[in-house]
Amino acid sequence: MAFSGVIPFQLGLILLCFCAVIYISFTTYEIDLRKNWRDVFVFKDYNNHSLNCSCDQLTKPSKPTKPTTLIENTTPTITLTTIDNAMKKQDSASHQHVTVISNEFFQYLASQLRDTPFPGVESYTEYIAAHAKLEPLSNIKPLQPEFGPIFNDVTNFKYPIEIYPCRKTGGLFVAVVSAPDYFDKRQVIRQTWLRHMFMLSDVGKINLNGFGFFLGLTRNKDTQKRIEEESAKYNDIIQIDMMDDYYNLTLKDVGLTNWLYNHCSQVDFVLKVDDDVYVNVHNLLTVLGTLNATETSVYGSVSVGGPIRGTNS
Repeated sequence: MAFSGVIPFQLGLILLCFCAVIYISFTTYEIDLRKNWRDVFVFKDYNNHSLNCSCDQLTKPSKPTKPTTLIENTTPTITLTTIDNAMKKQDSASHQHVTVISNEFFQYLASQLRDTPFPGVESYTEYIAAHAKLEPLSNIKPLQPEFGPIFNDVTNFKYPIEIYPCRKTGGLFVAVVSAPDYFDKRQVIRQTWLRHMFMLSDVGKINLNGFGFFLGLTRNKDTQKRIEEESAKYNDIIQIDMMDDYYNLTLKDVGLTNWLYNHCSQVDFVLKVDDDVYVNVHNLLTVLGTLNATETSVYGSVSVGGPIRGTNS
Protein backbone atom coordinates (compact mmCIF):
# COMPACT_ATOMS: atom_id res chain seq x y z
CA MET A 1 0.00 0.00 0.00
CA ALA A 2 2.83 2.42 0.84
CA PHE A 3 4.49 1.76 -2.55
CA SER A 4 1.28 2.48 -4.52
CA GLY A 5 0.98 5.90 -2.88
CA VAL A 6 4.43 7.01 -4.08
CA ILE A 7 3.56 6.77 -7.80
CA PRO A 8 0.77 9.43 -7.81
CA PHE A 9 3.09 11.76 -5.86
CA GLN A 10 5.87 11.35 -8.45
CA LEU A 11 3.44 11.93 -11.33
CA GLY A 12 2.15 15.07 -9.67
CA LEU A 13 5.68 16.38 -9.15
CA ILE A 14 6.55 15.72 -12.80
CA LEU A 15 3.37 17.50 -13.93
CA LEU A 16 4.19 20.52 -11.75
CA CYS A 17 7.69 20.78 -13.21
CA PHE A 18 6.30 20.52 -16.72
CA CYS A 19 3.86 23.42 -16.08
CA ALA A 20 6.69 25.55 -14.69
CA VAL A 21 8.80 24.97 -17.82
CA ILE A 22 5.88 25.98 -20.08
CA TYR A 23 5.24 29.17 -18.04
CA ILE A 24 8.92 30.22 -18.21
CA SER A 25 9.01 29.57 -21.96
CA PHE A 26 5.94 31.73 -22.63
CA THR A 27 7.29 34.53 -20.41
CA THR A 28 10.59 34.54 -22.30
CA TYR A 29 8.75 34.65 -25.63
CA GLU A 30 6.62 37.60 -24.47
CA ILE A 31 9.70 39.58 -23.37
CA ASP A 32 11.40 38.91 -26.71
CA LEU A 33 8.29 40.01 -28.58
CA ARG A 34 8.13 43.27 -26.64
CA LYS A 35 11.75 44.02 -27.52
CA ASN A 36 11.00 43.57 -31.20
CA TRP A 37 8.13 46.06 -30.98
CA ARG A 38 9.99 48.60 -28.84
CA ASP A 39 10.66 51.06 -31.67
CA VAL A 40 7.49 50.47 -33.64
CA PHE A 41 4.26 52.48 -33.53
CA VAL A 42 1.04 50.66 -34.35
CA PHE A 43 -1.92 52.68 -35.55
CA LYS A 44 -5.34 51.02 -35.54
CA ASP A 45 -8.06 52.16 -37.88
CA TYR A 46 -11.23 51.93 -35.77
CA ASN A 47 -13.38 52.96 -38.72
CA ASN A 48 -12.57 49.70 -40.53
CA HIS A 49 -10.73 51.45 -43.35
CA SER A 50 -7.15 50.80 -44.37
CA LEU A 51 -4.76 53.66 -43.67
CA ASN A 52 -2.92 55.18 -46.65
CA CYS A 53 0.51 53.90 -45.72
CA SER A 54 2.29 50.70 -46.78
CA CYS A 55 5.80 49.28 -46.65
CA ASP A 56 6.11 49.53 -50.44
CA GLN A 57 5.26 53.22 -50.31
CA LEU A 58 7.89 53.82 -47.66
CA THR A 59 10.76 52.13 -49.49
CA LYS A 60 9.78 52.88 -53.09
CA PRO A 61 7.99 56.24 -53.25
CA SER A 62 6.10 56.83 -56.45
CA LYS A 63 6.02 60.04 -58.41
CA PRO A 64 5.27 62.85 -55.94
CA THR A 65 1.67 64.02 -55.90
CA LYS A 66 -0.11 66.49 -53.67
CA PRO A 67 -0.63 64.07 -50.74
CA THR A 68 3.08 63.16 -50.70
CA THR A 69 4.69 66.57 -51.12
CA LEU A 70 5.61 66.60 -47.43
CA ILE A 71 8.20 63.86 -47.94
CA GLU A 72 9.58 64.75 -51.37
CA ASN A 73 13.40 64.68 -51.25
CA THR A 74 14.06 64.66 -47.53
CA THR A 75 12.43 61.37 -46.59
CA PRO A 76 14.77 59.50 -44.19
CA THR A 77 15.79 55.90 -44.82
CA ILE A 78 13.27 53.48 -43.35
CA THR A 79 14.49 50.20 -41.87
CA LEU A 80 11.88 47.48 -42.21
CA THR A 81 13.72 44.65 -40.44
CA THR A 82 12.04 45.28 -37.10
CA ILE A 83 8.65 45.67 -38.78
CA ASP A 84 8.97 42.36 -40.65
CA ASN A 85 10.02 40.46 -37.53
CA ALA A 86 7.19 41.91 -35.50
CA MET A 87 4.59 41.24 -38.13
CA LYS A 88 5.67 37.62 -38.55
CA LYS A 89 5.17 36.96 -34.84
CA GLN A 90 1.59 38.24 -34.85
CA ASP A 91 -1.45 36.50 -36.18
CA SER A 92 -2.20 37.92 -39.62
CA ALA A 93 -5.93 37.96 -38.87
CA SER A 94 -5.45 40.51 -36.11
CA HIS A 95 -3.78 42.98 -38.51
CA GLN A 96 -6.54 43.45 -41.03
CA HIS A 97 -6.87 47.13 -40.07
CA VAL A 98 -3.43 47.88 -38.62
CA THR A 99 -0.64 49.86 -40.26
CA VAL A 100 2.85 49.71 -38.79
CA ILE A 101 5.44 52.45 -39.26
CA SER A 102 8.82 52.96 -37.68
CA ASN A 103 9.50 55.44 -34.89
CA GLU A 104 11.90 57.35 -37.16
CA PHE A 105 9.27 57.89 -39.84
CA PHE A 106 6.64 58.86 -37.26
CA GLN A 107 8.92 61.53 -35.78
CA TYR A 108 9.64 62.86 -39.26
CA LEU A 109 5.95 63.18 -40.09
CA ALA A 110 5.26 64.88 -36.76
CA SER A 111 7.95 67.49 -37.42
CA GLN A 112 6.69 68.20 -40.95
CA LEU A 113 2.97 68.40 -40.07
CA ARG A 114 3.36 70.59 -36.99
CA ASP A 115 1.58 73.97 -37.33
CA THR A 116 0.01 73.02 -40.66
CA PRO A 117 -3.75 73.52 -41.21
CA PHE A 118 -6.11 70.56 -40.88
CA PRO A 119 -8.76 70.64 -43.63
CA GLY A 120 -11.38 68.98 -41.43
CA VAL A 121 -11.56 71.80 -38.87
CA GLU A 122 -13.94 73.98 -40.87
CA SER A 123 -16.30 71.07 -41.56
CA TYR A 124 -16.32 70.11 -37.89
CA THR A 125 -16.99 73.72 -36.86
CA GLU A 126 -19.93 73.94 -39.26
CA TYR A 127 -21.34 70.65 -37.95
CA ILE A 128 -21.14 71.74 -34.30
CA ALA A 129 -22.67 75.12 -35.12
CA ALA A 130 -25.59 73.54 -37.00
CA HIS A 131 -26.13 70.98 -34.23
CA ALA A 132 -26.19 73.73 -31.58
CA LYS A 133 -28.40 76.03 -33.70
CA LEU A 134 -25.80 78.80 -33.73
CA GLU A 135 -25.69 81.65 -36.23
CA PRO A 136 -22.47 83.16 -37.65
CA LEU A 137 -21.47 86.69 -36.71
CA SER A 138 -21.06 89.10 -39.61
CA ASN A 139 -18.20 91.56 -40.10
CA ILE A 140 -15.89 89.72 -37.70
CA LYS A 141 -12.54 88.47 -38.95
CA PRO A 142 -11.66 84.91 -37.80
CA LEU A 143 -8.53 84.49 -35.71
CA GLN A 144 -7.64 81.44 -37.80
CA PRO A 145 -9.13 81.54 -41.34
CA GLU A 146 -8.98 77.75 -41.70
CA PHE A 147 -11.23 77.36 -38.63
CA GLY A 148 -14.17 78.84 -40.53
CA PRO A 149 -16.58 81.63 -39.53
CA ILE A 150 -17.08 83.04 -36.03
CA PHE A 151 -20.33 81.93 -34.41
CA ASN A 152 -22.38 83.85 -31.91
CA ASP A 153 -22.58 81.32 -29.09
CA VAL A 154 -23.21 83.89 -26.35
CA THR A 155 -26.03 86.26 -27.28
CA ASN A 156 -27.96 83.98 -29.64
CA PHE A 157 -29.47 81.75 -26.94
CA LYS A 158 -33.22 81.53 -26.51
CA TYR A 159 -35.04 80.45 -23.35
CA PRO A 160 -38.41 78.70 -23.82
CA ILE A 161 -38.94 78.85 -20.06
CA GLU A 162 -37.44 81.49 -17.77
CA ILE A 163 -38.04 83.40 -14.55
CA TYR A 164 -38.35 87.11 -13.86
CA PRO A 165 -35.14 89.18 -13.95
CA CYS A 166 -33.49 90.26 -10.73
CA ARG A 167 -35.38 93.29 -9.38
CA LYS A 168 -32.77 94.73 -7.06
CA THR A 169 -29.06 95.49 -7.00
CA GLY A 170 -26.42 93.50 -5.16
CA GLY A 171 -26.84 90.31 -3.23
CA LEU A 172 -26.52 86.69 -4.30
CA PHE A 173 -28.00 84.74 -7.20
CA VAL A 174 -28.00 80.94 -6.89
CA ALA A 175 -27.82 79.03 -10.19
CA VAL A 176 -28.37 75.27 -9.91
CA VAL A 177 -27.38 73.25 -12.99
CA SER A 178 -29.87 70.42 -13.43
CA ALA A 179 -31.08 67.97 -16.08
CA PRO A 180 -34.62 67.80 -17.54
CA ASP A 181 -35.67 64.56 -15.84
CA TYR A 182 -34.11 65.23 -12.41
CA PHE A 183 -37.41 66.22 -10.80
CA ASP A 184 -36.68 64.49 -7.49
CA LYS A 185 -33.31 66.22 -7.06
CA ARG A 186 -34.85 69.64 -7.61
CA GLN A 187 -37.61 68.90 -5.12
CA VAL A 188 -35.10 67.81 -2.46
CA ILE A 189 -33.22 71.09 -2.90
CA ARG A 190 -36.43 73.10 -2.51
CA GLN A 191 -37.22 71.28 0.71
CA THR A 192 -33.74 71.44 2.29
CA TRP A 193 -30.95 74.00 1.86
CA LEU A 194 -32.96 76.30 -0.41
CA ARG A 195 -35.71 76.59 2.21
CA HIS A 196 -33.05 77.36 4.81
CA MET A 197 -31.62 80.07 2.54
CA PHE A 198 -35.03 81.69 2.03
CA MET A 199 -35.62 81.69 5.80
CA LEU A 200 -32.36 83.54 6.41
CA SER A 201 -33.19 85.93 3.58
CA ASP A 202 -36.53 86.77 5.22
CA VAL A 203 -34.79 87.81 8.46
CA GLY A 204 -32.12 89.80 6.62
CA LYS A 205 -29.15 87.53 7.27
CA ILE A 206 -28.52 86.97 3.58
CA ASN A 207 -29.34 89.09 0.54
CA LEU A 208 -30.79 86.47 -1.80
CA ASN A 209 -31.48 88.29 -5.07
CA GLY A 210 -32.57 85.31 -7.13
CA PHE A 211 -32.62 81.57 -7.60
CA GLY A 212 -33.12 79.24 -10.56
CA PHE A 213 -32.62 75.74 -11.96
CA PHE A 214 -30.88 75.80 -15.35
CA LEU A 215 -31.59 72.92 -17.72
CA GLY A 216 -31.68 72.23 -21.44
CA LEU A 217 -34.19 70.73 -23.83
CA THR A 218 -35.43 67.15 -23.85
CA ARG A 219 -36.72 65.00 -26.70
CA ASN A 220 -39.27 63.36 -24.40
CA LYS A 221 -42.64 65.10 -24.73
CA ASP A 222 -43.92 63.79 -21.38
CA THR A 223 -40.80 65.08 -19.59
CA GLN A 224 -41.19 68.48 -21.25
CA LYS A 225 -44.81 68.66 -20.16
CA ARG A 226 -43.81 67.90 -16.56
CA ILE A 227 -41.13 70.62 -16.72
CA GLU A 228 -43.72 73.16 -17.87
CA GLU A 229 -46.03 72.13 -15.01
CA GLU A 230 -43.11 72.36 -12.55
CA SER A 231 -42.27 75.84 -13.80
CA ALA A 232 -45.86 77.01 -13.46
CA LYS A 233 -45.94 75.75 -9.86
CA TYR A 234 -42.56 76.96 -8.55
CA ASN A 235 -41.45 79.63 -11.07
CA ASP A 236 -37.77 78.70 -10.70
CA ILE A 237 -36.95 77.01 -14.04
CA ILE A 238 -34.71 78.51 -16.75
CA GLN A 239 -34.67 76.26 -19.80
CA ILE A 240 -32.00 76.91 -22.43
CA ASP A 241 -32.79 76.26 -26.10
CA MET A 242 -30.18 73.49 -26.53
CA MET A 243 -30.26 69.73 -26.17
CA ASP A 244 -29.36 68.71 -22.64
CA ASP A 245 -26.63 66.06 -22.82
CA TYR A 246 -23.18 65.50 -21.35
CA TYR A 247 -21.28 66.80 -24.39
CA ASN A 248 -23.16 70.13 -24.25
CA LEU A 249 -22.16 71.00 -20.67
CA THR A 250 -19.87 73.82 -21.81
CA LEU A 251 -22.59 75.24 -24.05
CA LYS A 252 -24.99 74.98 -21.12
CA ASP A 253 -22.67 77.03 -18.90
CA VAL A 254 -22.40 79.67 -21.63
CA GLY A 255 -26.21 79.84 -21.86
CA LEU A 256 -26.38 80.21 -18.07
CA THR A 257 -23.85 83.05 -18.09
CA ASN A 258 -25.64 84.76 -20.96
CA TRP A 259 -28.97 84.72 -19.09
CA LEU A 260 -27.36 86.12 -15.95
CA TYR A 261 -25.64 88.87 -17.96
CA ASN A 262 -28.91 89.96 -19.58
CA HIS A 263 -31.21 89.60 -16.55
CA CYS A 264 -29.16 89.70 -13.32
CA SER A 265 -25.90 91.49 -14.12
CA GLN A 266 -26.32 93.81 -11.13
CA VAL A 267 -25.85 91.10 -8.49
CA ASP A 268 -22.68 90.96 -6.38
CA PHE A 269 -22.18 87.18 -6.37
CA VAL A 270 -23.36 84.14 -8.31
CA LEU A 271 -23.25 80.68 -6.74
CA LYS A 272 -23.18 78.02 -9.48
CA VAL A 273 -23.77 74.54 -8.11
CA ASP A 274 -24.91 71.16 -9.43
CA ASP A 275 -28.17 69.58 -8.34
CA ASP A 276 -26.38 66.72 -6.55
CA VAL A 277 -24.58 69.06 -4.11
CA TYR A 278 -25.84 70.02 -0.66
CA VAL A 279 -25.02 73.63 0.20
CA ASN A 280 -24.07 74.38 3.80
CA VAL A 281 -25.77 77.75 4.15
CA HIS A 282 -23.92 78.77 7.33
CA ASN A 283 -20.54 78.13 5.68
CA LEU A 284 -21.70 80.03 2.61
CA LEU A 285 -22.56 83.06 4.74
CA THR A 286 -19.13 82.91 6.37
CA VAL A 287 -17.36 82.82 3.00
CA LEU A 288 -19.47 85.65 1.55
CA GLY A 289 -18.54 87.81 4.51
CA THR A 290 -14.85 87.55 3.57
CA LEU A 291 -15.25 88.40 -0.13
CA ASN A 292 -15.07 91.80 -1.79
CA ALA A 293 -17.96 92.41 -4.17
CA THR A 294 -15.97 94.99 -6.14
CA GLU A 295 -13.39 92.40 -7.24
CA THR A 296 -14.04 90.50 -10.46
CA SER A 297 -13.07 87.01 -9.39
CA VAL A 298 -13.96 83.35 -9.69
CA TYR A 299 -13.85 81.23 -6.55
CA GLY A 300 -13.80 77.46 -6.24
CA SER A 301 -11.65 74.41 -5.61
CA VAL A 302 -8.69 73.29 -7.69
CA SER A 303 -8.61 69.72 -8.97
CA VAL A 304 -5.09 68.30 -8.83
CA GLY A 305 -4.16 65.92 -11.64
CA GLY A 306 -5.33 65.41 -15.18
CA PRO A 307 -8.88 64.61 -16.28
CA ILE A 308 -10.15 61.05 -15.91
CA ARG A 309 -11.22 59.70 -19.28
CA GLY A 310 -12.32 56.35 -20.54
CA THR A 311 -9.84 54.17 -22.41
CA ASN A 312 -11.93 54.47 -25.59
CA SER A 313 -12.52 58.24 -25.44
